[in-house]
Amino acid sequence: MALKRRNKIQTTFSMSSMTDVIFLLLIFFMVTSTVVFPNAIKVLLPQSKKQTSASPLARVTIDKDLNYYVAFGNEREHSVSFDEITPWLRSMQLEEPDMYVALYEEGSYNNHVERRERKLLLNKKEIINLRDDTKSPGFTIVPVRLFINEKGLAKLVIALARGKKEYDKRQSLKEKEDRREMDRAMKH
Repeated sequence: MALKRRNKIQTTFSMSSMTDVIFLLLIFFMVTSTVVFPNAIKVLLPQSKKQTSASPLARVTIDKDLNYYVAFGNEREHSVSFDEITPWLRSMQLEEPDMYVALYEEGSYNNHVERRERKLLLNKKEIINLRDDTKSPGFTIVPVRLFINEKGLAKLVIALARGKKEYDKRQSLKEKEDRREMDRAMKH
């Protein structure tokens, strides 16, 4: 009795012809894209000659006993009646038309001001020197230490730092890897 082998059907697909076609299309589009000029409209955007500044802050605070307090800028909050809030806001708006009004619910005079200016403990010459130094390539300002006192005020010490060169990075990575291997060897 003669046994016949069954022919197995192979489900393979050759991608070589497909990649050739895609490669030829890519070359065709690269060549034709240098010849075609885009039909784009050139738009001139408006330029600002005035520098934007932070808008002054007017605060209205309402505590849990429904007492109302108002303050403008850095001044201390003072108590007002509900009927006095609207005239006060209108008078402040006449003084500073672009003021920002912040409303604090269940607050007190100890609330933080959202958009207040921060005081820098640098003089103008130091600021200019830091700005000029950071413009040179490879230099940046980094925080060094942070101090917080009992009142919750923070002081940040900054320093001018230069980034590492490529060979310095490789050396640091090698030293780090060596230390890891030594620690692993000491554990075992």
